[in-house]
Amino acid sequence: MDVEPKIGGGMSTVSEIAKRDDTYWRDNGFFVFLSKPNGVRLRLSRKDKTHDELQRTENERSLWYSGISDVEIFAAKKKIRFERVGTETVDGHSCLKIKANPDASAATKEAVYFYAARDLKNLVIKVELQTSWRTTTYSLKDISFKVPEMLFAVPADYKQGL
Repeated sequence: MDVEPKIGGGMSTVSEIAKRDDTYWRDNGFFVFLSKPNGVRLRLSRKDKTHDELQRTENERSLWYSGISDVEIFAAKKKIRFERVGTETVDGHSCLKIKANPDASAATKEAVYFYAARDLKNLVIKVELQTSWRTTTYSLKDISFKVPEMLFAVPADYKQGL
């Protein structure tokens, strides 16, 4: 499955992503990232056949909306309020539109919208972040529920360290 995040004035990139159980796999063409809800993030370099663990940056820890492309990991955060705000059709799929904000004590105009496709087992196929200075959209394309298990393990010939 491909995800295409569009940021601000039309910049976009394409990554391949997959999810199995509680692990997200993302390949941006340079690195493969494995993310889990407990915060562990691995980065694998195909070029060097190495892997390392990534620490969250201060910016990632402080922004309430960090991690929105890994929907289940984001949804497990505390102090996030979710509300159903309607339905919308996205790429031919009838979707439940869900709005996320920080809890009521936080004063912000920022919002994240998730679009869960009813015909795809409520898979979130679009995520839209709206801030005062930009809109970022993640959209899933070429969706398949057949995901090879081997994607979610560090290959045996990879060594520690980048």
